[in-house]
Amino acid sequence: MSSSTYLSYVETYTDNVRLLAQQQGSRFRAAVDEQSVSGEGAAMLETIASTEAEKITTRFQPKVDIEQTHDRRWVYPQPYGWGAKVESLDKLKMNIELSGRYTQQGNYAIKRAFDDEIIAAFFADAKTGRSGGDTESFPTGTNVVAVTEGAAAATGMNVDKLLAAREIILANEVDIDDPMNKIYCAISAGQERDLLEQVKVVNKDYQDQAVLGGNGTSLKEWFGINFILSERLDTDSNSYRRNPFWCMSGMGIGVWQDLVVDISERKELNLNPLHITANCMIGATRLEEEKVVEIKCSEA
Repeated sequence: MSSSTYLSYVETYTDNVRLLAQQQGSRFRAAVDEQSVSGEGAAMLETIASTEAEKITTRFQPKVDIEQTHDRRWVYPQPYGWGAKVESLDKLKMNIELSGRYTQQGNYAIKRAFDDEIIAAFFADAKTGRSGGDTESFPTGTNVVAVTEGAAAATGMNVDKLLAAREIILANEVDIDDPMNKIYCAISAGQERDLLEQVKVVNKDYQDQAVLGGNGTSLKEWFGINFILSERLDTDSNSYRRNPFWCMSGMGIGVWQDLVVDISERKELNLNPLHITANCMIGATRLEEEKVVEIKCSEA
């Protein structure tokens, strides 16, 4: 072993290993409808289209018989995996128990995979039909708040965009008083700053709706809109951030296998290193177009 390689090991004995800054848990999982599922594909939702009552205009008029339109929303399993080996020589040279920290790393990685699966489903085609053979595209003509909303040019996140997205949800007759229709909006750190710099969000002369985090330094809620901070959001072809704005019941995640962590000894390898793996199998979909809106922002 070269001296430079040897010096990379910790020679001053310590029992501390610090994981670098990272998103540690899933931020979106609790904000969508979650179901335990099985099979090659799973129907997350059976829908019946809305219908209208008809006037009865004459005596002894035949009873009304209105055709009911059924549909389904499907999810399909996507496996995710993470793994790392703990070399016995490393443990001896560093005098550090690494397996616990490696396990933690795998745990964090899989939990972030839940978010990536949900984020990818917000504006993707949803699988529909009796057996999942049809698709429903995201309604870009009606459910997108323009990057110029409330301004003459492209802007970052602002109050006008939030209210415009909320208006779309309300105009779709969504009952936002239902706990399952709790409203969420995903924003980046830069977009949170955009909002905190706006008078209508933080100035008490305008309203008392802003809710800050426990330490008073993060924006959690404004006007019934609950914010989720994420640096994992997608951008479009113009490099505009695609911010999802949704009701909880408008998005779903099916869980075939939740996070499973395994630590096993690899006896076929020299010194029998530990092999730590973390896995899950999940699938996400948009459940109702009426409950999901895209807000475009220039901050990427």
